[in-house]
Amino acid sequence: MERKDMLKKNKSLENTTALVTGGAGFIGSHLTRALVKKGYRVKVLDNISRNVNCVQDLRTDEAIKFVKGDICDLPLLLQTMKGIDYVFHQASVCLRRCNAFPKEAIEVILNGSHNVFYAAVHEKVKKVIYASTSSVYGEPEYLPIDEKHPTNPATPYGATKLCVDHFAQFMAHKSGLKFVCLRYFNVYGANQSTDAYYTSVVNVFIKRVLARTPPIIEGSGGQSLISLMSQMWFVPILWHWRVTQRTRFSMLDTVRDVRLRLSLS
Repeated sequence: MERKDMLKKNKSLENTTALVTGGAGFIGSHLTRALVKKGYRVKVLDNISRNVNCVQDLRTDEAIKFVKGDICDLPLLLQTMKGIDYVFHQASVCLRRCNAFPKEAIEVILNGSHNVFYAAVHEKVKKVIYASTSSVYGEPEYLPIDEKHPTNPATPYGATKLCVDHFAQFMAHKSGLKFVCLRYFNVYGANQSTDAYYTSVVNVFIKRVLARTPPIIEGSGGQSLISLMSQMWFVPILWHWRVTQRTRFSMLDTVRDVRLRLSLS
């Protein structure tokens, strides 16, 4: 299916409902907008813990239903999930905060995700699409990392995310939870915090170029990144489609592109 066709609103989805936990954040807000464009009736649950709401315009225009709340609040989750077909579980705690407050990682990522899965089963949700992380792999033993790579998380963030991965499997066997687990790597784009611990190398390059200081590249600069070309990569996951359009480029290519786009020599 062509991208332009995917971005057209599908009238057959007008009665299909989706809940996005953490939908006011960086990745969640892009997902929310894509679902709205696709034709879903979207509800967002977010506690605005970072004091930023990236979907405020959609809330103002009543394009979405916004619920300010926390995934640790099970009664609220059960109420919010009534009538929902699909849950996109993006709510989490950032890596830096997990390192500083490991107990919060357990309370939010592990216990909060349990609440999401429990509520999904209770309310007969068709599928949960859960945001995991490449941090479950720890230091890579080989590159590129694939699904067969050993898991060896070295942070509270990665450890709790891996626990959630396994707990989802447990819930699938015990209670019939239907889920897809996506292990995000280094994601970058609009609405991303430029000061986060896991800030993309692309953002770091942009900040240094704007400050007219040379970007720092470890090694030869030949290390490669992969850019996913589809804006709608998360929506087709519902039907087990796979992303096939991607471009591999080096760190040096990235710096050159940043300089070009910022019109700096």
